[in-house]
Amino acid sequence: MKRWRVVGTGAVVAGLFAAGFCLFGIPDAARPLDRICWWAIIMAGPVYVTGSGLNLFCGLMAAGWIGLLMAAAHPVRPGPWTSAVSIAGLTLWFGTGWLTTVIYIWIT
Repeated sequence: MKRWRVVGTGAVVAGLFAAGFCLFGIPDAARPLDRICWWAIIMAGPVYVTGSGLNLFCGLMAAGWIGLLMAAAHPVRPGPWTSAVSIAGLTLWFGTGWLTTVIYIWIT
C-alpha cells in the first residue's frame, strides 16, 4: 500500500480541486447534474477527448496519456524522483481533463 501513497493522495487532491472548480468556476447557469458531469470529465483526463473524436486536441490527448504512464512510476519503483515523476504525470492527466472542460465551456 505504501507504493500507492503518492498516486492515491494526488488523485484525492485532484478530485477536491476539480470539485472546487465545478462548484465555483463554472457559470451559475449550469445545473447540478452538469457540474457532476464536468467533474467526471476532469477526473477522466484524456478519456473524454479521445472518445469524443475531437481531433483538435491531439497534443492534449497525447500529454494526458503520457501522464498516465508517468503516474505509474512511483508504484513501480518507489523513490523521491519517481514521486516527482508521478506527481507530474497526475498533473498532465487531470490537467488534460481540466483543459478539456475549460475549452468546451468556452466554445459553447
